Amino acid sequence: MGPSSFGGFASKYIKGRFFMDVHPPLAKLLLTLAGWLAGFDGNFDFKDIGKDYVEPGVPYVAMRLLPALMGVMTIPTIFLTLKATGCRTMTAAMGAGLIIFENGLLTQSRLILLDSPLIIFTAFTTLAWTCFTNQHEQGPEKAFDASWWFWLVATGLGLGATVSVKWVGLFTIAWVGSLTLVQLWVLLGDTTTVTPVSSCSRNYRERC
Repeated sequence: MGPSSFGGFASKYIKGRFFMDVHPPLAKLLLTLAGWLAGFDGNFDFKDIGKDYVEPGVPYVAMRLLPALMGVMTIPTIFLTLKATGCRTMTAAMGAGLIIFENGLLTQSRLILLDSPLIIFTAFTTLAWTCFTNQHEQGPEKAFDASWWFWLVATGLGLGATVSVKWVGLFTIAWVGSLTLVQLWVLLGDTTTVTPVSSCSRNYRERC
């Protein structure tokens, strides 16, 4: 599907028309909201690539601005993620700076596409999960405090937003789920936080 197709979905949403699509609706609804706030009435169908946007008064700048802003937000999100993983400020800045010159990100951020929302939501999920893991690794005394809950909820919201843009977001859920299983495996195997079954049985027999 090209950029004209996703603009056409915005027209259908504004007109209240029923249609079938292979992707979840979140990113298209955000594009629709951007166009609607800019005064788009849905009368332009976006059927043909190269159609004149200016004469019909299509607010294509506002609709392209949303993916552009999301593409820009990806850079500081990556910087913060690298910092959260323990990288130095210079290393994190270099890593985030390399994304600025990534031609694929630059191109898709200029068009009415779903990729910029997908990437920023995936990047946000990675940041939230990394920060939650940092809280988790500080030990039981940090569990269930405000920051622990904040990053856990943020991870859930990021996963929900990612999978609501494209079904490929299910792989992000699988990634976080796999890391959660690893955390549980380590946590249950830590005898300082979990009492072994044999000890429980022995204590129970002594009490009896």
